[in-house]
Amino acid sequence: MGNDYRLARKLMDSCTERQLRSAIPTISNDSIRQAFITAEELFPGVALIAYANTLQRVAYVSDNSSSILGHESDFLRTLSAPEFVQLIHRDDIKGFTSCYSYLLSRCAGMGDHDRAIFYYRIVDGHGTIRYIEDQRMVLQTENRIFIHLFRDLTGHEIFNVPKLKIVKRVNRSFLPAFEYAPGRVSDVLTPREREIAQLTRMGLRNKEIANRLFVSVYTVKNHKQSLFRKLDVTSSLELNARMDLKNYF
Repeated sequence: MGNDYRLARKLMDSCTERQLRSAIPTISNDSIRQAFITAEELFPGVALIAYANTLQRVAYVSDNSSSILGHESDFLRTLSAPEFVQLIHRDDIKGFTSCYSYLLSRCAGMGDHDRAIFYYRIVDGHGTIRYIEDQRMVLQTENRIFIHLFRDLTGHEIFNVPKLKIVKRVNRSFLPAFEYAPGRVSDVLTPREREIAQLTRMGLRNKEIANRLFVSVYTVKNHKQSLFRKLDVTSSLELNARMDLKNYF
C-alpha cells in the first residue's frame, strides 16, 4: 500500500514516468494500474481515464467516472480518445479543437512539470450539460500512457466557451503560465459593452455608470440590452454571473 499510495499521489501531482521511477525504481505497468486504483480511492472527486499510446485503446477508466461524467463507466471503456470528444457539447467542439491545436503549437516550449487543463461542457447520458475540467498528462512508459483527470465543475464555475490553461510547477506549487480561450465573449463585445459589463460587475447602477462614462442613462440601458441579448441573460445579476472576470477579461 505504501508504494501504491506514493505513486498515486505523484500521479495526481502530474509527475512524469521519469519522476515516478526516481521514487520507485522497479515500477511496472501493473504497479501503474494499482496506482490508478489507489488514486481513485484517495480522490473520489476526480475521475481518471487513461489511453494507450495511439489514443485508440482505453487502458483504464475509474469506476467513479460515471458519477463525474454522467456516462456509465462500461460505456466509457468502449470509447477511444477521438470518440470521447463526441461527448463534448456541439457548441464547444470547434472551440475545444482550437484549444487543442493551440496546445500542440506550444508543446515545444512546455516542460515535464507543466499541466494542460481544458475546460468545456459535455452532455451526459441524460442529456444534461455538465461543466468539466480535464487535466492532461503523459506517462513516458515503454508505450506512452495518456492520462485525463476529470472534475465536474457544474454549479461551481460558469463558462460558456471552451478554454485552455497551462500551469507550470515551481517548487511545490503550480503557477499560471498562460490561458487561451478562442471566441471568448470579450471578443464579440464592443469595447463600450465590455466597459459597462465591468462596471456592472463592480456593483455600479445605470446612473453611476453613465456618470463614470460621461454618457446618458439611456445609452447605458441600450448597451445593457445588447449585452443581455448577446449573453442570453435577463438581468444585471445574471450578467454578473456570466461575465466572471477571471474567464472573460
